[in-house]
Amino acid sequence: MVRIIQLAAFFVLWMLFVSKLSAGELLAGIGAAVAAMFAFEVSKRAEPLRFQPTWRALAQAWRVPGLIVDGTRILMVELARRVIGRPRQSLFLLTPFRASGSDARSSAKRALAIIYATLPPNFLIVGIDRESSLMLYHQVRRDPVPEIIHRLESA
Repeated sequence: MVRIIQLAAFFVLWMLFVSKLSAGELLAGIGAAVAAMFAFEVSKRAEPLRFQPTWRALAQAWRVPGLIVDGTRILMVELARRVIGRPRQSLFLLTPFRASGSDARSSAKRALAIIYATLPPNFLIVGIDRESSLMLYHQVRRDPVPEIIHRLESA
């Protein structure tokens, strides 16, 4: 039953992607859904999914809209500074991020940190080095590391 739901979801995604209801697209959608299911099953067997977030980590998503609004404001201010001829240099920075394990919870924390913090336009996570427990990120203007990152570490 679960596989039928997944197949239907892949088919619906295909139809949304093409935005066209024709016989050819229906057939192509069925083929694409079957191919996606096959690839999904093969990838699950090759490498098991290691994503098991805590509810506290998922609940941090409420902070993202505020970060997006603030990041957009920062980007507009920096764009205005560039237009009037007073640009600042963007920068790459390192910060500790202690979720270096290979377990499902640590993987989820790293994935959520990348998703949550990269949505705002002033903050881009380049990578997280598990050996040194450091996160490399880029900012258009230097600001403190978003609170969401610290909350994810402790979630």
